[in-house]
Amino acid sequence: MKILAVDDDVLALNVLQATLEAGGYTDITSAQSGAEALAALQETDEPFDCFLLDILMPEMDGVELCTEIRSMTAYQKTPVLMITGLSDQSSMDRAYGAGATDFVTKPFNGLELGARIRAANILSAQVNQHKQFEAVALQWRKKLDALNALDLGDTITLQGFDGAVDTLMQENILMRMPDTGFSGCLLGVRLMNIAEVFEQLSATDFRAFINRTGALLRNAVAGRGALIAYEGDGNFLVMSPRPIPKNRAMAYHSTLAPEIAQTAQTFGFDGDAQILLGEPKPFQTENTEARINSLTVARKSVSMRDLTERADTAVASLRPKTEPVVTGGPTALTMFGDVSQLLTRPKAVGRSR
Repeated sequence: MKILAVDDDVLALNVLQATLEAGGYTDITSAQSGAEALAALQETDEPFDCFLLDILMPEMDGVELCTEIRSMTAYQKTPVLMITGLSDQSSMDRAYGAGATDFVTKPFNGLELGARIRAANILSAQVNQHKQFEAVALQWRKKLDALNALDLGDTITLQGFDGAVDTLMQENILMRMPDTGFSGCLLGVRLMNIAEVFEQLSATDFRAFINRTGALLRNAVAGRGALIAYEGDGNFLVMSPRPIPKNRAMAYHSTLAPEIAQTAQTFGFDGDAQILLGEPKPFQTENTEARINSLTVARKSVSMRDLTERADTAVASLRPKTEPVVTGGPTALTMFGDVSQLLTRPKAVGRSR
């Protein structure tokens, strides 16, 4: 167990080191100030397993040093024992607030110090084991991401919910629909800022986000019997076995937008994932050409709606700002009121000339 002991009192530091050595702890580094301790942290090849810090030290006290140690990624969970001869609660509260694990009081009691160090040793072993587990988990995560590697334009086979299919399967099913008796429709859906989401999420999380979005589309828009496929670049194609009224698209958008934004944030996206729904298009089954045309029209509907919204935004930004209305002078309304009063005023009655 590698220990860093810090105390500005040389005699107390020697007593502490002798007590530790008597307990079988020989890998001890001593420092007489916070600055010296930080230098030791920078110079060590192997990380320390435990810290013993005196609270009362000039310039940088033990609490401040504990704060510095806890700010280092490698020592956020390493045991830190504060050395103090104080009994006031405020010092203990400050130390605990800075991340201290336990206390050792002066003068040193060999049995008490040994018990505290043994407890710290057990905690240090658990911390090291946890770090090893994290390292192994990170390695497996990297391997999983490598297996799941994909480009932004790649299609993804959805799974885990009824109606999840890949693009090829969806097209094959649509092409084999009966020529009569089918009243379904197609709906294109696009994740607008998909490039930002793709950039931030790992391959594994991105796949999971796309799959979850497909499930949300199925539940909110299409329902039982629907087929949902992801075509890459943030584009979904929804096939509903029933017609979808055009006026319902905005209602679907209002429902889906916050759910999908929340889902993206759950997977680690720090922005606002945006969604755009096209116009529901009937699926024509007269012949092969009509079927292919139905797919094309449904996919283009999202692009057309995107262009329309961008054009509307651009036009709105070019409109001149209206001048403020000056209220000091007479308005048309007040002038009209004055004239009407004159016209309706009764004639004065007087003697004739």
